[in-house]
Amino acid sequence: MTPKKSMMVAAAAVIGAGAALVALTHMPAGRAEVVAVPVEGEEGVLVDAEVRFSGKPVRLVIRQRGRVLAELAEGAVSPWCTTLRLRQPAEVEVEAEWPEAKAPQAVELLVLPPGKPEVSTTRWSDAEAPGTLHDIYSLPW
Repeated sequence: MTPKKSMMVAAAAVIGAGAALVALTHMPAGRAEVVAVPVEGEEGVLVDAEVRFSGKPVRLVIRQRGRVLAELAEGAVSPWCTTLRLRQPAEVEVEAEWPEAKAPQAVELLVLPPGKPEVSTTRWSDAEAPGTLHDIYSLPW
């Protein structure tokens, strides 16, 4: 193949790939993106959540206003993915236990409210009592 033909084949390949990328990356006119908007009611908003921990606790419970929202299952690993029904203001109580802990342990709670950016916060157990954590997590969105 001559250099001129090689150049034309390469140019045709680049133009074809570019046309495919334009079709993939540009939304057709008249089509709008739909964003889910959470509906706040007495029951709260259903949100996906991830719970990450430095060491696997033997017990972890998430509550809001005295109601248990989620409990860590025996075989769960970090990150533990669950769904929570949160009412605003989204303040939840997290209790965790590590009976064998010799150093402070961390629990991070990350929530993904529909149509909003993710919100996360981390708490550590006390250095004096590294085997227990009982704290309030504030997750405003």
